[in-house]
Amino acid sequence: MSLTCVSFSSNPMTKFLLPLAIACVAPFAAAQSCFSFAPGVMIGSATTTFSDVILPIQPIGFAFPLAGSTYTDIHVSDHGLAFLSNGGVPTPPVATPLVYTPSTASFTANGPMLCALWTDVVCQGTAEIWLDSQPTHCTVTWLRHQNFGIPTPQWHMQMTLLPSGAVTFAWSPGATNNSTFGSPSDEGICGVTPGGGALLPAAVDLSAGAATIDNTVFEHWAVAGTFDLANTGLQLIPTNPGWVSVPLGAPTGCAAVADYGAGCGGSIDSVYQDVSGANWDLDGSTITWLRTASGYAVVNSIPGTYVPPGGGALPVASGLLDGEQSFPLSLAMPVPGGTSSSITVTTKGQVEVSGTPTGSIDWSPTVAELLNRVNTHFCVWHDLYQAPGGAGTITFEEVGGVAFVTFDGVQSLGSTLTNTFQFQLDEATGNVTLVIVSGAGISDPANTDACIVGYSVGGASVDPGSTDLSAFAGAVAIEDVGGGGPMTQTTTGGLPAFGNSGFAYVVNNVPGVLPLAFMFFGDTAINPGIPLGFLGMPGCEAYSNLNLGSYTFPAIGSGTFPLPIPNNPTLVGITISAQTVAFSAATPAGLVTSNGTVATLGL
Repeated sequence: MSLTCVSFSSNPMTKFLLPLAIACVAPFAAAQSCFSFAPGVMIGSATTTFSDVILPIQPIGFAFPLAGSTYTDIHVSDHGLAFLSNGGVPTPPVATPLVYTPSTASFTANGPMLCALWTDVVCQGTAEIWLDSQPTHCTVTWLRHQNFGIPTPQWHMQMTLLPSGAVTFAWSPGATNNSTFGSPSDEGICGVTPGGGALLPAAVDLSAGAATIDNTVFEHWAVAGTFDLANTGLQLIPTNPGWVSVPLGAPTGCAAVADYGAGCGGSIDSVYQDVSGANWDLDGSTITWLRTASGYAVVNSIPGTYVPPGGGALPVASGLLDGEQSFPLSLAMPVPGGTSSSITVTTKGQVEVSGTPTGSIDWSPTVAELLNRVNTHFCVWHDLYQAPGGAGTITFEEVGGVAFVTFDGVQSLGSTLTNTFQFQLDEATGNVTLVIVSGAGISDPANTDACIVGYSVGGASVDPGSTDLSAFAGAVAIEDVGGGGPMTQTTTGGLPAFGNSGFAYVVNNVPGVLPLAFMFFGDTAINPGIPLGFLGMPGCEAYSNLNLGSYTFPAIGSGTFPLPIPNNPTLVGITISAQTVAFSAATPAGLVTSNGTVATLGL
């Protein structure tokens, strides 16, 4: 076992603190720069957690001593910091704007606080936050985070609390303090304080090794991009009072993983056109959503016929300006996720074909709201004026297995002109036809309200961009699942460290053509990738030499491929490249690829 040499200043306390520091750090100096391979349980992610938060209380696993008190619970933020408490006492501060505005004044003003790197780093994309609470340690891991407004690089950091009161930090390559939000968000702080309004001592240089007699210890990087502990580890050892900082150096023989490149041929689960005001060009158009095994084929080349409402037509939310009403269907109509025995119509031009009515009537359309609506729906979404004093009718009628939702001469709010269009839903096939007669009110210069025509599957969708629904050629393929851009691949369950049985690959945005995908492995990462246009896969690239074989795994929308890492230290340093391939209608070859991932086996 080798000991870490530490350089201290001429502080008189050094003679007392130095031997203690070496004695404390020796048992784990060789490995503590490595990230833990068992991150515990996920307590936050980009898909479940909004940015700029302090997550709910979590147990530490033991009574952690700090400045004469002990704490049993931890409150972790996505911005590289955490607060301590006993059952929520003291109460952590309000998250915003605290978490993204690091300052030395705020550092000591609240409850007990620990900062791995408090800066404007955010949980976006595939980022995750993990907590491993054990009687022997409590480890917080921030995986694949990025500085605000700066998508690359993504980087990791980790903080471990020990029953002795020591705190260990580790940072991956790329870790830094930065933010396009500017100062003080682009500043950084690393350290520990008992808080409670404690006096702020002078900052120290943690990377050089430091000794203090104050229970608050920290380093402050006041200039963006000056953090100097990336790809290293550090331990803070309590001397009660005071601290010793012990640099652990660059990691050696550690497990590592990185994503690189980009996937291709992303499927979409939404299609729309923003046709507000002068953009309206859909008079006389027919848009048809033809139901397929995996979604819809959208075409504008099938002629449609407007069918005037008959005597059996029922009014929709009669007399209401802002209303909705559900109607039963005689047949269970094929829709995303299965079938539907009813539809819900709003007075704002929306027809929901799945999900429970939300009761949310929105007269101000935006693309973001369209793409994130809870229920799958078709729409000519506009502030239509069905109310006393308005013109036209909105009706529902079922004839011969077809449900007709008709907006007949309905006025736009803010215009005296009217709009006429009709949704025709074939209950047997699931095909949906939109016949547009006129959008005179929508296009009226006197009307300033927005209008969006289109479709989006229920839940969050990535913006595919506006499509000119009257002019595109051929068909637009829409998937029920997997919409959201190119196929992406990353990992979960920690790092590829020896004995980590939970290590796995996760693939998202898998097209829904077939419920499976193929994971290819090689011993060499190819970056930049090899273009695959010559194979009929334009825009796709190969990121692995693929010489270690391929495996099939279930995936529709998303999928997980477990790869338990054997407990065999002789494999240290071995690298494995991986890439996923799936079926898709997005390329002539019928295949798309993910980005690449390279894993290095280690401690």
